Amino acid sequence: MTAISLMDPSPTVLKPTDTISTAIQEIMQHRYRQVPVVAEDGSFLGVFGVNCLLKLVLPKAAIMEKGLTSEWHLL
Repeated sequence: MTAISLMDPSPTVLKPTDTISTAIQEIMQHRYRQVPVVAEDGSFLGVFGVNCLLKLVLPKAAIMEKGLTSEWHLL
């Protein structure tokens, strides 16, 4: 068995100009962990996935948690 026999020949892809919101919609709609990002000529640029979202959200969540913890200590 080969990779080509199992692959999706027409996968959902993102363009470099797509918004984060579009990327999230694609991930949620298709239940993907990652979506390839391709240039207009079809060349592969990379992947956008759940890990990218975590890198975006976790620092903000940590700041929020610290802020909330500080507030609770003030009470």
